[in-house]
Amino acid sequence: LSLVAPVFSSMLSFMDKSVFEHISHQSNLYAAMKNGPELKTTPSEIEQFIGLHILMTVVRMPSYCMYWQTATRYDPIATVMGRKRFDNLRTYIHMNDNTNVKQKVLEKVCANCLKVEPEENHSIDELMIPFKGKIGMKQYIKKKPQKWGIKVFTRAGVTGLVYDFEVYTGKGTVTNERGLGVAGEVVLRLVSEVPKGLNYKCFFDNWFTSPELVVELKKMGILTASTINRNRLLKYEKTSGKSIVKWYDNKAVLLASSFIGPEPVERCRRWLKEKKEYVEVDRPHIVKVYNHNMGGVDLADMFAALYHIDIRPSCCYLRILYYLYNDGAAYGCPGASVRHFCFIFVHFFCVWALLWILLHQRRAP
Repeated sequence: LSLVAPVFSSMLSFMDKSVFEHISHQSNLYAAMKNGPELKTTPSEIEQFIGLHILMTVVRMPSYCMYWQTATRYDPIATVMGRKRFDNLRTYIHMNDNTNVKQKVLEKVCANCLKVEPEENHSIDELMIPFKGKIGMKQYIKKKPQKWGIKVFTRAGVTGLVYDFEVYTGKGTVTNERGLGVAGEVVLRLVSEVPKGLNYKCFFDNWFTSPELVVELKKMGILTASTINRNRLLKYEKTSGKSIVKWYDNKAVLLASSFIGPEPVERCRRWLKEKKEYVEVDRPHIVKVYNHNMGGVDLADMFAALYHIDIRPSCCYLRILYYLYNDGAAYGCPGASVRHFCFIFVHFFCVWALLWILLHQRRAP
């Protein structure tokens, strides 16, 4: 228990009790609206329901029904909740009132992310939550490893912790209020809670970048470094607070920054495809810093994919919640250097807290 408590409390800083209370309330309302059986679920039961899904990501079977079948019964799951009850919860679990545009659960989770003390360096990127169901906000991005799914704009630290996110729900999600384009507005909204004028830095790719955005963020007190498309430099004006660096790797790469330039140039090893050997090349300092700090969102995406929940929920927002839980589990890891070793133990600790402790309380006289 001495190990479980700090890990579970860290995870609850991401998904607190109010999230489970809201889901249980909305699920009861949804079951009544659908004229289904009276659900009478509670926040504790929702915690157990999600805990079962977490355990299923670690102990996998071809079909979730097999956890309850006689020949393949798995007691740590089967003794917590009956299959019929599990099926009922899967059918009627709901996250939000359909008449309300706002997604309160996602807003609560996002608000909890913002309470965490931020790192100095942040990256902004889009990640895809795998989903091929029938929903209007489903996206197709050709260059992504996961091409079909729900697009989420994310701000994460170098360690892979998610500090802010915004689910893209289709046209109208982001408006071009300040003339920086839709991508620029996404960046401004995601950095709105970053402390200003305290040397915090944001890194993003060429889809988001424009010279105007770099200048605007510098005025706000946020330093940036990013790749940039050549066609966006047509109206570029030379200013003392902005540097543009071109470096030829496998192809020419342009980078823009408000706090760093090419110096000092250092040597690094690169793979030369034509000669099929490593060669020593000059590398500007901005390239080194950008490469070191840009992978936070990709790391968060990796955490979410390590033990992803395979059971397909009927509600797409539940898929988002399951995906964000895996990101939240990273909050329970003691340090970035050992995170890939202990991530599975974080899942077990959370399962222990959600299932067995609650089960013991339920059976206590």
